Amino acid sequence: RWRRQLGMGSEVSAGYYRNVERAREEWTVHLPPFFPNVPVDYNRYSIRDNADFQHIFAASPRLRVVWGGEMRRDYVESARLFSVTREESQNLLRFYGNAEWRPLDRLTINGGAMIEKYADKKAELAPRLFANWQVHENHTLRAGWSRAFRAPSLFEETSDVRFFSGGILLQHRFTPPGALRPERIDATELGYLGRIPQWNGTVDMRLYRERILDFILDHDVASPLVPAPLLPPTFKFGNESVTGWSRGFEAHVRVRPWSDTDLSLGYAHMRIEGLSKDLDLSVPRNSAALTWIQRYSHGFSSTLTMYRVGAFKWGSGANPASAYTSYDMRASFKTTLSGRPAEFALVLLNYGPPHDEATFGGVAARAILDRQAFLTL
Repeated sequence: RWRRQLGMGSEVSAGYYRNVERAREEWTVHLPPFFPNVPVDYNRYSIRDNADFQHIFAASPRLRVVWGGEMRRDYVESARLFSVTREESQNLLRFYGNAEWRPLDRLTINGGAMIEKYADKKAELAPRLFANWQVHENHTLRAGWSRAFRAPSLFEETSDVRFFSGGILLQHRFTPPGALRPERIDATELGYLGRIPQWNGTVDMRLYRERILDFILDHDVASPLVPAPLLPPTFKFGNESVTGWSRGFEAHVRVRPWSDTDLSLGYAHMRIEGLSKDLDLSVPRNSAALTWIQRYSHGFSSTLTMYRVGAFKWGSGANPASAYTSYDMRASFKTTLSGRPAEFALVLLNYGPPHDEATFGGVAARAILDRQAFLTL
C-alpha cells in the first residue's frame, strides 16, 4: 500500500494484494457392497488479485469528499467443484464516491453511491443517504437509507459437482444454474447515539428494516444426467421470486464506572419473513451478551462474557436448536521478557449448560459444543 498526504485533509492512496490458497481436502466414502471405497476430494487452488485507489479531500470547511475505484479478479481451479470446465474465473470493477456535508453545526449529511460491474452482469448502482442531527451535546439522532447488492459467487453460478467410482456416476450434487441476478437489499434505519458523561459511557441503538430481493437459494432439481430417483438429490442455485424482509432492533451500552472496570451489554431482536420457513427460523429472535472487563494491579486482568441466544434452526436439513446460555472467560498477565512486552492468557470457551448449535438429519444425539481451554503467550 502506498499513501501520500497532499495537505491538510487531503490524501491519496493505492494498494494491491494477491491471495493464493491451496487446499487439500480428501477422504473415502464406504458404500458396500458395490462401491466399498469411493474416493472423495474437494481439493482446490485459488488466486485473488485486487487493486484499489482512493482520494480524500476537503472541498470546503464544511464538505469532505472521498472517491475511488477497485479492480478484482478471482480464479479457482477444482476438478470437483467444476467437473466439466475444471476452472472458473470472474472479474469485478467498481467506482464509488461519498460526500460528508455539514450545512449546520449540529447537522451532518452523508450521501454517495457505488457503481459495480461484475463479470458479464450489467452495472448496478448502489446509493446511500444518511443524516446525523446532534440535538444536544450528548444526544445524536440518525436516519438513513441505502441500497446494496451481493453478486453471486463462482460456486453459486458455475458449480457442477459430480462423484464417480470406476467411471460410474454415483451422485450429481450440484448442477450449474446459468445466469443469476445479484441479491439486493434496500435498508432503512433510525438510530440514536448518546453519551453518559458521569459513567464514561455510550448508548447506541437502532431500528432497521431491510427488503431483500432476488435472494439466492439452492433447491432440489432433477439431474440432467440421470433421471430421478436413481441418484440422490441434485441441487441448483436460483433467485427467489418472493420478497424477503428483515426487521429488528439493536442496542449496545458500554460504561466505565471506575478507571479499571468496563461493562458492556448488547441486545438484538431480529425477524426474517417471506423467504422460506427454514430461513425465517435461521436466526434467533432474541440474543444478548454481557461483558465485564476488570484490570488489576501488576499487569493482571480478566474478562467474563455471558451469552444468551434464543432458539433457531441453522439452515435446511438442520434440527431446531434450543435457546442456551454460555460463558467465555479470559485471565491475562502482561509483563516483559528480555525487554519485550509479553502477555500470558488462559481462555475458557463454551462454559455453562451443554448446548448445540447445529445438528443435521435424523441424528438421535445432539451435537453438543465442546468446552475449550487453551493458554496463549
